[in-house]
Amino acid sequence: MISTDPRRLDVALVHEFLARAYWSVGLPRDVFERALAHSLVFGLY
Repeated sequence: MISTDPRRLDVALVHEFLARAYWSVGLPRDVFERALAHSLVFGLY
């Protein structure tokens, strides 16, 4: 299933992944959540 509902995302898990990725290492949680709030997200379940 593909969903654009951001409530279905595991925000903590996605943030942890991005905060460790070489291209976004150290990404603050508040910055991530602000970006998420203003984005069209796609989740594959």
